[in-house]
Amino acid sequence: MKLNDFVNKWNGEHVEVAGSANALNQCVDLANLYIKTVWGKPIIQWTNAVDFPSRMPAPDYEFIENTPEAVPPEGCLMIWNNTKVGHIAIFIEGSVKSFRSFDQNYPTGSPCHIQNHTYSGVFGWIIKKDSIIKPPQIEAQMNDQTKIPLGEKWGDVEIQAIRSMLRDSDKLKDELEKWKTKYEELVKIQLGMKDEFTTKLETTKQLAEDRKRERDELISELAKILGTTQEKAVIVADIKKTIADNEKLKNISDNRPVYGDNWIQSLTKLLGDFFNNLYLKIK
Repeated sequence: MKLNDFVNKWNGEHVEVAGSANALNQCVDLANLYIKTVWGKPIIQWTNAVDFPSRMPAPDYEFIENTPEAVPPEGCLMIWNNTKVGHIAIFIEGSVKSFRSFDQNYPTGSPCHIQNHTYSGVFGWIIKKDSIIKPPQIEAQMNDQTKIPLGEKWGDVEIQAIRSMLRDSDKLKDELEKWKTKYEELVKIQLGMKDEFTTKLETTKQLAEDRKRERDELISELAKILGTTQEKAVIVADIKKTIADNEKLKNISDNRPVYGDNWIQSLTKLLGDFFNNLYLKIK
């Protein structure tokens, strides 16, 4: 009998296999009926559900403790240990968060039925060793033309084609490594050029500042020189004016011709020489 047949036959019924008359239609009765009719093994009498793992001997059975990542296989016996006597049920389907099982007396007094559960209180599950489905063995000898299924995207691909793809993949990997090396070298060159440009830019700025400072100093010196020259020009202009004024002395007294009186000419010459010497000294 298969699991589906077992569920269809006893769903909605109460079953009793063995035990005390004061404890009829218990969860362990359903478990023992399953062990006897589906697994074809002797029943486990006078045992609470929580104690089934210790009463079902190896190598026929294996107890697997519950973990957050594990999902039980179809048809295993689920064991709860959250009460003194525990609970036992037959796993149908589920995920890591919840599952459905074939239960009796859960809730208390209920007949056989399919029940939804979380893993709260689940201690683990019991599997029958020979009930585990093993993948078929491939006996055919493999060669280069043997096709391997690679899923919907690739389909069935010959081994020689897979080898070729792997070689191409290795070549591509090597090529990528070469380009990576070239890229890293270019980055180094770029950084070097950036540093050189920065250095030259700073040097150019410094030279510009030096030239500006020199220009400002030159303008300042020229301004000083021009200022001194202007002062000298004023003095010279005053001296020349004085000389011109003294020339008028030649016209004094009786309106006599300037060039007719030697003493006036001598005085004028003497004053001219004096002021010319003074001008040369100042200049």
